[in-house]
Amino acid sequence: MAALTTALADAHVVISTVSLMALDAQVPVAQAAKAAGASLFLPSEYGGPTDSLQGLQGLLGAKGTLQDKLREVGPPLLLVYTGPFADYSWSQCVPFMISFPRG
Repeated sequence: MAALTTALADAHVVISTVSLMALDAQVPVAQAAKAAGASLFLPSEYGGPTDSLQGLQGLLGAKGTLQDKLREVGPPLLLVYTGPFADYSWSQCVPFMISFPRG
């Protein structure tokens, strides 16, 4: 963790972009950010709001619980929700929106 704290020295804001499978890796990053003096931590969120979902089963509940842990160990959080990704939300509509000539 000392190397990570050193790497984050002089960072005012730390933005995490880890994948869905590595969400728990944000805890030591948040700890190192706080130790390095960062004033804000943006966890990897994306998608829809997941705050106030602690105790639920599945991914959304896990993200809500993780936010509580990050608030305990790191600097203040900024949660940014982008909404659904276009390729996910439009995937059901695209076949009906685009017509290709046959033949």
